[in-house]
Amino acid sequence: MFLEDTSLVAVDRCVFELRQGRCIVITGEDTTLLLRGLEPDGERGRQVLEVVAPGGVELLLNGYRAMALGLGNAPLSLAAARDVPSRALERLGSGNPTDEDIALARARARPISEDAAAGAAFDLARLAETVPALLAVRSGPHAAGAFAGLMDRRSVLAASTRAVETFRRANAASVRRLADAPVPLPQSDDVRFVAYRSRDSLADHIAVVIGGPKPGDTPLVRLHSACLTGDIFRSLRCDCGEQLDTAIAAMSEAGGGVICYLAQEGRGIGIANKLRTYALQNGGLDTLEANEALGFAADEREFAIAARMLQDLGFDRVRLMTNNPQKIARLAHCGIEVMERVGLEATLNPHNERYIEARVAKSGYLHAVNG
Repeated sequence: MFLEDTSLVAVDRCVFELRQGRCIVITGEDTTLLLRGLEPDGERGRQVLEVVAPGGVELLLNGYRAMALGLGNAPLSLAAARDVPSRALERLGSGNPTDEDIALARARARPISEDAAAGAAFDLARLAETVPALLAVRSGPHAAGAFAGLMDRRSVLAASTRAVETFRRANAASVRRLADAPVPLPQSDDVRFVAYRSRDSLADHIAVVIGGPKPGDTPLVRLHSACLTGDIFRSLRCDCGEQLDTAIAAMSEAGGGVICYLAQEGRGIGIANKLRTYALQNGGLDTLEANEALGFAADEREFAIAARMLQDLGFDRVRLMTNNPQKIARLAHCGIEVMERVGLEATLNPHNERYIEARVAKSGYLHAVNG
C-alpha cells in the first residue's frame, strides 16, 4: 500500500529533503509554499529563496515557539525583508532572541492559524527532527514564474497538505516486522531482538523479548524511548539507563518480558534537538519548558507504534513497567489492556533532580525515589 501510494512516497521524500537542508514545496487548497528549514544554514536558505522571490521571504514559527517568545499561542509568519538580518531570524527561530528581535517580531508578525500549508510544513519538520522554524516563499504573482519553473524542471520535491495529514494518520498502521535474532545479554542468555520499521521514523524500533513469553500471556512490558545519552553513556541528567537496567533485571527474574525500545530520542524530537533543550535547561528552563521553547510539544512520542509491536508478538494484555500514566491511557486507546502498573524507582542526583521533579509536577509521573 505504502509503495503504491505515490502521494505518501512524496511526503516521505520531502521529510528527507527538509532534513538535508534542501527546499520542498507544500501545496494546499488556498496557497502553495516553497520551504527550507533554518538548519543547517539559515543564511544559505534565505539566499536560495531570495532568488525565487526577492524581498518575499517569510519566517514561519509554530504556536509553541510563538508562546515561548511571548507572541501569543498561534503560529506566526514574520516578513523577512532584506533589512532583517539572517542572524535575527535564526535567533527568533531557535536561539535566544534579543529585545530588538522580539520588538521586530511584534511589529511584523501575523497569525497564520488557518494556513494549512504552514501546518503541514511544521508536521514535516517534526518528522525530519529539525527545528520547526521554516523559511518560506508563497506562490503568487511575484513568484509565479519561478514556482512554475521549479515544478516543471522537478528541481524540488512537492507534497500536498492532504498527503501529509494522511501520512501522519497512517503511521502506526505502517509498522512492519523486519528481522529477528537471538541476542544474549549479561542478565539473560534467552533474549531475542525483533526489529520493526514505521514510515515516519528515521531509525528502526526494537522489541527485546526476554525469556519465553507466549502469545496470549500477560508479560511484563516496558515502553522505553531511546536515550543515547542515558542508555549508552550513562548521563546523570536522566534516569533512562537506570530504568532500562531495572526492566531487564525484573523481566529476567520473572521469567520473561518485552521491552519495546522505541526510536524516539528526546521525547520524539531527535538527538540534536535534545541537546538544544539541554542548553535551554542550563539557562533555567525545566525539561518540559525547554521542549516547548524550541517549538515542540512537551512530549512528541507516539505509543501506538509500541501497541502494534505488542500485537504482532501476540500480546493484548500486559503488566506495564512505567511511572507515566499517559502510556497506560495510550496503550488502552490502541487496544492493549494494562492489567497492572509496575513502578520503577529513580535514583536522585544533583543533575537529574529538577528533571524528575518537573515530570512529577507537570506530567503526573508516579515516581518512587531511591536515595
